[in-house]
Amino acid sequence: METPIKRSFPLAAKLVLGMAIVLAAAALVASSVISEREWARLVDAKVHTVEQIAALFAEGFVVEVPLARLASYPRYLRTAETRLGRAIADPRKDEGKLLPLVPLLKRREARQLALAAAGRPDDTAEIRWLLEELRVAVFAPEIKPEGPVSPARITAAFEALGRDPRT
Repeated sequence: METPIKRSFPLAAKLVLGMAIVLAAAALVASSVISEREWARLVDAKVHTVEQIAALFAEGFVVEVPLARLASYPRYLRTAETRLGRAIADPRKDEGKLLPLVPLLKRREARQLALAAAGRPDDTAEIRWLLEELRVAVFAPEIKPEGPVSPARITAAFEALGRDPRT
């Protein structure tokens, strides 16, 4: 007789495999050697990357993030590592690459806060992943985003969600 535990085993195995991949990628990022002086030069890149990684690994992410997205975590972490390496060499260029992302990140955050204040569920999950893919496209295009992504596509995704929940 098949029990719920036996039925859920393949999903649990996939989840454990996904976590192993994520942890291996995190170890790669952690093993990057950046001097204290270089690290100090990376104000915007550092803050943005720490915020990105904190969001990726937020409490409950193992349960809440779809398995297909967990499988993309190594790409997101390689992108962060590549970005920091390039930002060391040219912090101004990194700042320029960040500019188109900032209003989109702020727009998502504002929408999330407004939805929470209105007691409504977050409807920006798709946009979250589009933003991650945009980071790949902007900061490490050789890693390749999963599909076509641009600030215009993300803006269109916001528009498809409808009006601002604060109004």
